[in-house]
Amino acid sequence: MGSRGERLFSPQINEKSRLMSPRDKDATFNMLHQQAIYQQRKQQLKSYEAEKNAVRDANKNVSVNVNKESDT
Repeated sequence: MGSRGERLFSPQINEKSRLMSPRDKDATFNMLHQQAIYQQRKQQLKSYEAEKNAVRDANKNVSVNVNKESDT
């Protein structure tokens, strides 16, 4: 706002933008909250997969070592 209270910039919002971006506080909060939950779950799944793969790789190395020992 300018020194006399008038708006200096007023962007044009098309109908699709108006539908996609809610203007009331509760709808905006819920939308952002759901997005945060989604990202948190996605991160948890990535972490779980990485841990599962690390355990699998560690177990694979143990079984290779055991097989070498039993062959000798």
